[in-house]
Amino acid sequence: MTTSITCPTCLQPAQRLPVVEGRAAGTAARVRVADLRVVHCRDNGHLGLAPRDIADRAAVVVAETLVHASRRRLRRTDHCGDCGEELTLAGRRTEVPVPVTVADGTVLVLVDTDMVRCPACGREQVPVDAGRELGRLVEHACADALTTAREHLAAP
Repeated sequence: MTTSITCPTCLQPAQRLPVVEGRAAGTAARVRVADLRVVHCRDNGHLGLAPRDIADRAAVVVAETLVHASRRRLRRTDHCGDCGEELTLAGRRTEVPVPVTVADGTVLVLVDTDMVRCPACGREQVPVDAGRELGRLVEHACADALTTAREHLAAP
């Protein structure tokens, strides 16, 4: 079930491990990254994600895909990221799938957070508090996937 490839670190023969997923939770959001590809170097024991920059790319795609509310400093209230209207409606917990295209398929980032609808334009968006931690959570979820892969390799 593994495919022969080369290690991106040392260019020695490596193997692609079965697809893994990682999870991370913050105060205002949870993130699950599915369908990650992990490469294991047989000779030197290197372990990494394929492609190497998938954590950064996924964080950028999530930030670009989801509309983020803005916050006014004096009133400390969230406002629509599109029209600027104050967000007065209650948020509702939603899991938003964000696909990230890579060379050999798609990595799926599932963002579980409160989404708030703008009363003026109707646009669903991520509240400020959740938006601040999403990039960090995506990176932590990718790191969790590597930890899962290490545990899988260490198991007898």
